[in-house]
Amino acid sequence: MGCGMSSRLMIKDRMGEFEIRNPTKEIELHQRAQLINQPHYKVGDYFTVDIDNKQFKYFESRFTSLIQKEIESKNVKINWDSPEQFVVSLMRNPAVRRDIIGIITRKGFDHPYRWLCWRLFARADNPNFTYNQEREASRRDLYPKLVACKNEVVEDIVTKDVLRTARHKELFSSLDAVGSQMLYDNCKAVGCFFPKTGYVQGMNFIMGFLLEISGLEEVATFNFIVNFWKKRKNLYFGLFEADLPLMKFLKFCFHKMLLKRQPKLSEAIRKNGIPDELWVTKWLLSFYSFSVTKEYLIRIFDFLMVTDMFGLVYVGLLITEQLKKVILEADLPEFAQAVGSPETLCAKLDYHKFVKALKTVEVSRETRLNWLDEYYYTLDETGKTRFHYYYRVTRDRLAITFKENWDEWAHVDDYEDFDQPELARMLDT
Repeated sequence: MGCGMSSRLMIKDRMGEFEIRNPTKEIELHQRAQLINQPHYKVGDYFTVDIDNKQFKYFESRFTSLIQKEIESKNVKINWDSPEQFVVSLMRNPAVRRDIIGIITRKGFDHPYRWLCWRLFARADNPNFTYNQEREASRRDLYPKLVACKNEVVEDIVTKDVLRTARHKELFSSLDAVGSQMLYDNCKAVGCFFPKTGYVQGMNFIMGFLLEISGLEEVATFNFIVNFWKKRKNLYFGLFEADLPLMKFLKFCFHKMLLKRQPKLSEAIRKNGIPDELWVTKWLLSFYSFSVTKEYLIRIFDFLMVTDMFGLVYVGLLITEQLKKVILEADLPEFAQAVGSPETLCAKLDYHKFVKALKTVEVSRETRLNWLDEYYYTLDETGKTRFHYYYRVTRDRLAITFKENWDEWAHVDDYEDFDQPELARMLDT
């Protein structure tokens, strides 16, 4: 164990020595009985075994093989004490980190390591890729209090939304299903943790997807979404706060980028009167979780792990470019039908082209800064007040010692959990 590689050993074999939970494998009988009283139940049914896509499976097997080349070419010292330390020792090395992020952008993660990596990337809060263990323990203690606290507004909406989540799956088939109870608790806890946001309809699709990927790790799923949303480079809770300040900014960026890359397409959208609420707004607020099929959604989240808030914009742009024929030739009802369900939308897309394009779609920090300033100065005083926090934090993050090839991951420092008097009062009642 420990650091270093003493001999030629394939990473895939070495990683196999770890007891990594592979969600595509069937749970043992005694474990299965603890989850649900139906002997034919398989957790694997709800992960990737239901994806019949050869291109998806091709990309699924590339991550570790490419990491192997990276380690050998740069003689990286690896800590093999645990799978977590394996990933952390890679990301702590500035010379390797950028290349690793590039590999993830192009190929994503191998599925057995996906949830492990998502959690690590979301909770890493400094350039050393460590995390605040006390904060994580505090949230673990807080979780049951959030679930038990009284909040009628959140409880009412969550109850309705849980029943709308993937009813065709046994995991969420009824309020009594094990997945539904976990989903209810997760959604309520998130809605209470962010008092200014509360629970917003559509969060159930995000949380349901994450519960599947995590292997029904309920508390870990809650902690992941909190880390992911409040990370300094993301600030995703701003998508849902009053007046949706971050969502409006990202829509602005989407249309700026579309106009620059696809002026004819942008003009057709304006001319045909296609409203944002029909597609872009839904995409952003749900992280595409009820707009695309699972193989796309998994790769989108892989991508979001290594980008900032603008990653949501890049994904939307790539999907829109593949919908070019529909937008230029179809009328509004036909367009609405094309984007109306994951199946109809993805039938218009090419998965291979989508994944390959992810490595080329990002824009420079200078461009992102220009968009940020341009948007901020178009707002009235009320709008500036609501957006000011996101403007200040994002501008500081992008503008400090500006350098085009700057290693953005070296500046991932996160804030502590906010002082939330509303939450404290709610827990006291």
